Amino acid sequence: METGTSLQNEFIETPTAKEAVLFANSPSYILNRLRKDSSALYVTRTLNTTQTIEAIQKLADSPVTDIHELVKFYVLLSSLALRDDTNQFREQLRALNFGQIQWASEILEIIFQDSTPTSFSTLTIEPQRNIGSSASTSTTTGIISVGG
Repeated sequence: METGTSLQNEFIETPTAKEAVLFANSPSYILNRLRKDSSALYVTRTLNTTQTIEAIQKLADSPVTDIHELVKFYVLLSSLALRDDTNQFREQLRALNFGQIQWASEILEIIFQDSTPTSFSTLTIEPQRNIGSSASTSTTTGIISVGG
């Protein structure tokens, strides 16, 4: 995969990722399992969003020949759910041709539905003065009886 930064298969094809793809019964099953897996996090730390989309397109353009390619495809696609800027690429992602890869379009739509815009606000907190303080102590005593 020529994406500027190469991905190491052992970090993508984790046992959990393989299991999620092999035993999938719905698009939400794949997405929910993979976005919690370390493989999707690895992709987000290794590739930027544009590189991820390019890698997805490259895999989608050629016929899937084995389970390893399918796992890689779903991990790349699911990693988009962990990104804050996925909505900026909405039209580009919807234009992708996923060919015969089952549930790819559905997973993408779930990602768009689940993504919420993130914004940050700066709050200024004024320091407060302590006017007074009090201390209290309480002591509890008792007997513990152990059966024998």
